[in-house]
Amino acid sequence: MQLQFLDHSHAIYFQHHHQTADDQWYEWIHLAQQQLNHHNFKKAQYFLGCCFDLAKVMIESDSHFSNSKLNPFEKLAVSGHGLAECLKHLNNKSRERHILLATHYTLMQTLREHEHTAHLLQQPIEISCYMLKRHYCFYHEYSQISDVLDADMLYLSSGLVH
Repeated sequence: MQLQFLDHSHAIYFQHHHQTADDQWYEWIHLAQQQLNHHNFKKAQYFLGCCFDLAKVMIESDSHFSNSKLNPFEKLAVSGHGLAECLKHLNNKSRERHILLATHYTLMQTLREHEHTAHLLQQPIEISCYMLKRHYCFYHEYSQISDVLDADMLYLSSGLVH
């Protein structure tokens, strides 16, 4: 299942215009928050989905801003978990799960490939594990993922992050 909110041409543009990408992410997250405040989950889903895709572009293009409030990994976690919450409210369990797993996989894969980013990934991964646990417990399916989350938390705390 591939969910895509940001079209290819915009993704390429944002790969080369990091500051514009950062500004756009904050604009879309603000618009998503406004929609969430009005319980308009369908519209919020669109903005959060664009934020999620844009955060992945930022991670892939290695765009980190010292003047940005959040690093790209935190942006991925915020938008991915927000998008999953929208999908939960829209009663779309399979897409909710897909987004939670995609968020977690991206964070863990980045940690495995770039251990020097561990200090940036610790909190987003801890939150991702919590969100996955909450999701699977809600559907009474935690046993399906408990071993994976335990292993990921062990890997995270195995001395890579301190």
